[in-house]
Amino acid sequence: MALGSLNLEGYNTRIIGEDSERGTFNHRHAVFTDQEVPGKTFNTLLNNLERGGDTGRYEVLNTNLNEVGTMAYEYGYSLESPKNLCMWEAQFGDFYNPAQLMIDQYLMCSEAKWLRQSGLILLLPHGFDGAGPEHSTCHIERFLQNINSNAYDTQDSDAYKHLNSRNINFQVANMTSPANYFHILRRQMLRNFRKPLIIAAPKVGLKHPMAVSKIEDMSEGKGFQPILVDDFGTEQVTEVVLCSGKIFFDISAQLAKTSKGVKVIRVEEIAPFPSELIESQLAALPKNT
Repeated sequence: MALGSLNLEGYNTRIIGEDSERGTFNHRHAVFTDQEVPGKTFNTLLNNLERGGDTGRYEVLNTNLNEVGTMAYEYGYSLESPKNLCMWEAQFGDFYNPAQLMIDQYLMCSEAKWLRQSGLILLLPHGFDGAGPEHSTCHIERFLQNINSNAYDTQDSDAYKHLNSRNINFQVANMTSPANYFHILRRQMLRNFRKPLIIAAPKVGLKHPMAVSKIEDMSEGKGFQPILVDDFGTEQVTEVVLCSGKIFFDISAQLAKTSKGVKVIRVEEIAPFPSELIESQLAALPKNT
């Protein structure tokens, strides 16, 4: 939905990775394979949207196991035209390790060094789900250590422009909401500036019954929510739990059974850290919380 709507608005969208055609994240069937004709595939789903001559182009491509080379190409592609939404997709978050040079040397600091903005997105599945070594974590801490600021521009009411472009070099999100995923992809293109984005997406969320959103949350007038707030129990709130990512599913399942008066704040965007939004939630609580 996010990519299709951007295509209709004239933006090109592009996903590349080792298995992007068949759907690394198991939520996309971008390419269909003809079982009768070897090598024959169909990649036309989002390229058949009819809206005159201003419809954007959709591309999804498999690449070889050369992360530093393919990420470098996508970084350059994102610089060439700001109307291209470029996404480099790892099978597992650890797979970005061989491309660490590109991240440190270019992605994190090119705006500060060369005044070149990039909107490249790195899709990094993240979560210890029993898949074994090199298949578990995208090492969010590495990215956070390279953030140069956490400033939020809370004065801007536009949902797609809330990030203060002057005070941060890239963004990190660890989302649990499909609506937030929808809006954060669109936000990359609809803002009047470009910032790299790291999405540490838990694979378990793709099929989890709690990872759902209402269609209204993706409608006009809605936008990305840096935090999501859930109340468990009808009693006065006495405890607050802050979390991020897939741990929310485990916490909420337990609280739904046992808790009374607990507020859970999901931090959907870790950098820039939404400190003022969290503080406003805390300030509204009873003093004995």
